[in-house]
Amino acid sequence: MNSNLDSVYTDKFVGIGTDTVNRSLEIIGSVKSGSDDSYNVRVVGDGTAYTQGGLLLQSSTQYDPEARGQGVYLFNEGTDTTWYSGTRYGNADEFIIGRSLGTTVNTSASTTNNAIVTIQNSGNFGINTNSPISTLDIKGNGDNINLRIVGDGTSYTQGCILLQSSTTGNPQYRGQGLYLFNEGTDTTWYSGTRYNNADEFIIGRALGSSVNESAAINSNALVTINNSGNMGIATTNPSQKLDVNGNINFTGDLYKSGAVLTLSNYSDSSTLVNDSTFVSNLYDKLHDNEINIYDTIKNGCSTVSFSLGGSNYTCSGSFITFDNSDLQYGLFMTAAHCVMEVSGTNVLTTTELYVTNPITGNYTSVTVGNIYYDGVADVALIRTDIDFSSNSSYPLQLSTVTPQTGDICFLCGNPGGLDNVSLSQGFIRDARFYENGGYQVPESLYIDTPGIGGNSGSPILNKNGKIIGIFTFGSSTTGMETFGGGSNLSVLNSTLPVLKAQAISGSTNKRNTDKYYMGLDYWTQSNAPFTWKTYYGGASTFPNQGVRIYTVTSGISPFDGVLGYLDILLSATIDGTEYKFGELSDQYPPGIMLYKPVNPTITIKYLDYSDSYTEKTASITLVTYGSLGSSYDYLDAPLNTGASDRSPENAQQLCFAGKK
Repeated sequence: MNSNLDSVYTDKFVGIGTDTVNRSLEIIGSVKSGSDDSYNVRVVGDGTAYTQGGLLLQSSTQYDPEARGQGVYLFNEGTDTTWYSGTRYGNADEFIIGRSLGTTVNTSASTTNNAIVTIQNSGNFGINTNSPISTLDIKGNGDNINLRIVGDGTSYTQGCILLQSSTTGNPQYRGQGLYLFNEGTDTTWYSGTRYNNADEFIIGRALGSSVNESAAINSNALVTINNSGNMGIATTNPSQKLDVNGNINFTGDLYKSGAVLTLSNYSDSSTLVNDSTFVSNLYDKLHDNEINIYDTIKNGCSTVSFSLGGSNYTCSGSFITFDNSDLQYGLFMTAAHCVMEVSGTNVLTTTELYVTNPITGNYTSVTVGNIYYDGVADVALIRTDIDFSSNSSYPLQLSTVTPQTGDICFLCGNPGGLDNVSLSQGFIRDARFYENGGYQVPESLYIDTPGIGGNSGSPILNKNGKIIGIFTFGSSTTGMETFGGGSNLSVLNSTLPVLKAQAISGSTNKRNTDKYYMGLDYWTQSNAPFTWKTYYGGASTFPNQGVRIYTVTSGISPFDGVLGYLDILLSATIDGTEYKFGELSDQYPPGIMLYKPVNPTITIKYLDYSDSYTEKTASITLVTYGSLGSSYDYLDAPLNTGASDRSPENAQQLCFAGKK
């Protein structure tokens, strides 16, 4: 060994600035005084090669050299961190910048798990990802901003990104933009110039479990701005500065030539309102749109043919869908009384049932074990297993808009078994109907759309072809086929998701037993004021509110021991909101207690007949149909409150809309 004050030489190792040498070359430097930064090694080229001042780190030819990286470790004893810059361990044809912790040099900084920056041999550059799939691939941490660009304030804009086409490959057809992909929703949004016309800007959306670049094509555009400055929403060919294909909802004022648009300044002689040709064409168009609802819904409706109690019948119904995940099951909605009936305390169900497959036009037998129902709501959901995945427009959907009294509505069914998929039109008489005989318990639609036997199970549709109710009952009086209805949208939204889950899972429970049981028989006679006045001491003015109790089912009704014969049930407070019972437009049927409560403990207000008509309140804890046990299955039946007895004063004015 040769040594002096600065160097140590052995036959294998060279030490500079140290007399303890453990490496082929080991240099220990000191901080240089003065204005210059300190460095311990300086390499100066001679200017004759491709580079100057280069340092070569080369693998050996042994020990799997292709898996051994070459690079530089940077270790700081103050932070106990080792940084690495070079080709990585495991793949010496990828360049990384890595970091690891440790009180001594931690060579695992060269492994892929510790890579902060990765450059693949394809040129893909990854930040915080070791598998970049694009030229620049950045993976963020949590909710942090993943890329920040700050301008210097000297240009027209600051903090900008330039996305520029190449000069080859028909650049006029290739858009430039930004894809936004979310793995939770499997949606790709695109913002930029579109494919096939790079002089139009779009915002597009496409589905898929990976980035779907078709979000950039014209057919997936939700917003389009063309080179004329016209902006289209739900249209790809805007002809005006703002062109909207659909409804517009706005707050504030609408302006024309700088002035607020009003009826007076819109209806001058030069406007379209006074253009007879325009008005006539508009009427025809609106009329055609209403009539052509048939083309929208015809593939979703079907006659139901079934056998029950030894006889064969006809009803109606519709294929429905809640989202794309259920299309494969071919879910079909009809009336519960089209698949079951109660005889005494026995529940009979259909033994054979057919629907028409709208894809093939063939009668299709349904497995009767795939029928699920809610008796009180008179709704059944059948899993037909007709796969609509490739015909997603066929099944009907529930409306997202609450129907209102006076709205136009349609029935699609088979009236009297005379006309398959027949369409009739009318209006909603009452969007929250209280049937004062107490037989139709749930919230219901009451409509003047003609319906007779055979229409049972027909979907009640709005003008857009969306389901707002189901037709299940009518008047028993001859010639009153325009007085009928069935459970409304609120009830369908409550019970169908339960039945859907049962149908898809193949549940052995064939009913919606999650709803609450009432066990009340009640009514409001047509001459109510003459009876009600007695409860208010013969006053000349008193509330038009409440339903009169006839029977409370002993032992199982949650109202047993509270309500009694001839009490008047005024209201129920459910989850902090009071719902008044009665026939007025702001009142509700007692049947809201079937589905409305989240908390089963409610508070009722009533007039106690046995205590001089005293107004009282009571806390009631509701029970579900499921808690009653199977021996009470017969109480879950259409046109039935589940009461053990029905009022003899209350002659039933309703009948099933019918099995023809």
